[in-house]
Amino acid sequence: MTSAWKKIIITASAYTAIFIALIIFALNPSINSLKQHKQKLADSQNKLDETYLKLNSLQKIDKHPEEFKATSEVVNNLWPDNLDISRFIVQTENLAKTNNIILENFSVDEIKNTAKSTAKDSDSETAKSEKKKTETGTQFTFSMQSPYNSTLSFIKGMETLSRFNSISSINLSGNDSGIISMRLTGSIYYGK
Repeated sequence: MTSAWKKIIITASAYTAIFIALIIFALNPSINSLKQHKQKLADSQNKLDETYLKLNSLQKIDKHPEEFKATSEVVNNLWPDNLDISRFIVQTENLAKTNNIILENFSVDEIKNTAKSTAKDSDSETAKSEKKKTETGTQFTFSMQSPYNSTLSFIKGMETLSRFNSISSINLSGNDSGIISMRLTGSIYYGK
């Protein structure tokens, strides 16, 4: 090989090394920065979409206040601000009477859970807003004995009570005469 070819190969190798270094040290960080900005833009777009949905909901409420009031009343019946356990007990006992069932050992125990979460303001890293969420519920338990169909109707009726309730456990046992013994534990909730 001649010295001219050696110079060309060395020069080409040097330019290739410089080009690779340029890609690694200059373009790669720019590409990563572009990806981060694209993600931030997508997050901002999602927040904007959520805000538009809330705005549309508020505009619908403004156009149809009667509909909102009716919905609000239904929600307040399902999940009232105060405990009002007696109303739930009366509804449950009426449901039992309708199905020819006698409730036994009806007990109520109040439970309270409070969770605190801290969120940072999206505009400022130093500004913090503290949000407090309180969930309040009451646990109930009762026993009963009834035929299978009455038990099934009673459980289905629990779903349609005017007070939201969740059943956490059902213990069933039966005997040869077709009578089912059931112990039911659940919760009702109040407070928003």
